Amino acid sequence: MGLLAMSPGFTRKNLLRRYGDTASEAAMSFPHAPVAIAPCSDLDASGAFYNRLGFARAPGAPEDYRILADERGGEIHLAQALEGRLVPGRNPFGLYLRTTDVDTLAACFAGETVGGRQPEDKP
Repeated sequence: MGLLAMSPGFTRKNLLRRYGDTASEAAMSFPHAPVAIAPCSDLDASGAFYNRLGFARAPGAPEDYRILADERGGEIHLAQALEGRLVPGRNPFGLYLRTTDVDTLAACFAGETVGGRQPEDKP
């Protein structure tokens, strides 16, 4: 199993240069799964949001890029967005989190939903 990086600059060679052998070891320890790279305007605020969902920052990641993982094998990468690329209310990016803890998370985020909508079951 290898590590396939589809963003410019995130080739296996660059990952090994940046993270050393830990990049190769990490690639070998995870099953085949796509990983989203989400652009964000504030890495710290975005990281704090995903911490509330059970994700923690992986050690060894650089300051300008965040790799977050949870105990169930989920992984999200956060990259600093270019100035002017993210427009509130018109952001084309999104992530779905499929979990059995919907009620717990809904209670955790009560009153913080966009447009006042409540969590709902989706197919």
